[in-house]
Amino acid sequence: MKYLIFFTLILGFTHVSEAQSRAEKKQKKKELKAKSFAELKEFFEEKNFRFEADWADTQKGMRIDLMSNPNAYVQKRDTINARLPYFGVAQVATLSGDAGITIENMRLEREEVKINEKKFRIVYSFQVGSTRGELLSCVFTIQANKSATLSIRSTQRNLISYTGKITGLE
Repeated sequence: MKYLIFFTLILGFTHVSEAQSRAEKKQKKKELKAKSFAELKEFFEEKNFRFEADWADTQKGMRIDLMSNPNAYVQKRDTINARLPYFGVAQVATLSGDAGITIENMRLEREEVKINEKKFRIVYSFQVGSTRGELLSCVFTIQANKSATLSIRSTQRNLISYTGKITGLE
């Protein structure tokens, strides 16, 4: 009987100390996320950032690996330069042969930023013209770990989404 009581007490103390360490770990994780989100907001509010896509998701459900396909979206203040591959259906064909989404020194229109402090998320939407003469409606969803999704809806093509990482510019 003595051993049973002794064993129960040791098991109880172990469980209490484990619960405290879980709570501490959870708090530490939340603090790290908040710190990372603060850094993200800082370079995002300056509007100097770069997005590189690792994946493209088409409207028909195809997921395409872009790791070996060079692509970039760079925003400096209110000007965008982007070169992103496009996979999907285009309603208007071009003679240039460049099927990708190309934006060169275009200015933003209808900007809207929603910052969710509770979920550590930024939703950034805007419209911009492309070199093909199409109007692009773009929505960035950016997480605290700097992973981002860029969804682009065009007046001449189907919706496409890109998933990757966002970083600040020097």
